[in-house]
Amino acid sequence: MDRQNINFFRGAAGPVRPVSFFFYHIPKCGGMSIHTLAKTCWEQMAKHERFAEPLVERADDKASEARLRGRSYALISSHLPYGVHARLMGAPLLLTVLRDPVSRVRSAYAYHCMHHGETVDPIGLEKFARRKENRNTMTRLLSGLDAGEEVDPAAHEQARENLTQNFALFATTKDIPALCETVLQACALPNVIAPHINKTPAEYGIDASAFTEEINACNSYDARLFQYVSTHKKCALNATDGGQPTAREHPFTVILVEQRHGEEMIAKGFMVPTAFLREIKLLGEDATIDDDIYRDFIRSVQAQGALD
Repeated sequence: MDRQNINFFRGAAGPVRPVSFFFYHIPKCGGMSIHTLAKTCWEQMAKHERFAEPLVERADDKASEARLRGRSYALISSHLPYGVHARLMGAPLLLTVLRDPVSRVRSAYAYHCMHHGETVDPIGLEKFARRKENRNTMTRLLSGLDAGEEVDPAAHEQARENLTQNFALFATTKDIPALCETVLQACALPNVIAPHINKTPAEYGIDASAFTEEINACNSYDARLFQYVSTHKKCALNATDGGQPTAREHPFTVILVEQRHGEEMIAKGFMVPTAFLREIKLLGEDATIDDDIYRDFIRSVQAQGALD
């Protein structure tokens, strides 16, 4: 097992609450952590408390959107443009995450290469960044524009208005841990211990520093929107949306592990008492993780077949 950056996300004690979230998951903005943590926690809690598992699903195309209409849900994540939530059931709390445009484009290029069997190279990155469909993706989606539609000043203003007027939570990739905890605590879900989810393999890493100026120029609206979110972010719910500023730590913790199944990485989880993790010194009182104890513990769980 390789060394990983392991994080602790604090949940909240109390009766489980059916808070509904809709996550506008902009591609390559690190949002898989939010979706995976919520899905795994709901699975584990439903199993532990013996209640019907609420729906946690994705709506990334018209077909999946159609299947979800008329159904209540705990969380839906979507790559579709802003507005899809209004075509589904209920009045969910909206959230999204934005990323520095240079990092987002670099990650999108790496993902493209990984899924098309291509080798990353500077010329390929430059060509990828210049394509119209790869420019101002965050602004396009949050303003409600479809792929191929032109992003202009009006779209930027619409995206900003949608965020400020209609989103309960919006922040940057640096704030993902805080957003994860907000979602967990709003629903009174367990704490989570998890590695970096859906991490891009090292062989697809590429230095984009030589193209920083060009990428920012090609994504000027995204750069402005990212700056706005960086200074006006909402990482916590207000009282009317179910915020819990004094929430007590959950007595159970879900440990999430990614395992490879063929070409795919699958996240699986199991739940243990939080007090036990502190007893074996895996989890410190200050919420730090002992990496060596964590690694040994995961090995023992895998040896017992608990994640099969």
